[in-house]
Amino acid sequence: MPIKSIQRGASFEICCWKEVEGECPLEDFFKELKDTGNPDLDQMLRLIKRSADLGPPRNIEMSRALEGKNAEGLWEFKAGALRVLWFYERNKIIICTHSFLKKGRKTPAPEIETAQKTRSKYYAEQKR
Repeated sequence: MPIKSIQRGASFEICCWKEVEGECPLEDFFKELKDTGNPDLDQMLRLIKRSADLGPPRNIEMSRALEGKNAEGLWEFKAGALRVLWFYERNKIIICTHSFLKKGRKTPAPEIETAQKTRSKYYAEQKR
């Protein structure tokens, strides 16, 4: 399965997408942020842990469903400028597709497209 568990909790298991080469874009980006001392990383890690334990927060300042063309079923965790895009999978699993630093008011369309492609790859792998 092309996912890796990053946090297990009482309510959900949160996983990240792994590329064919075994690389996890989410973990790689988090390592970069840690190396540069990004202040939003610790807040995001706490949010992911809390979401595994209690479920994603209903506070739109921390987590929300994405809106717009082709964004159906995609969500984002929010910590400052840091975003993690994700979708629900059955059996209380959340799959994180990737992360980025948001610079504008709206989630950029290319980031939504990346999340969509990752979700499509995931479901294609499940059918094998």
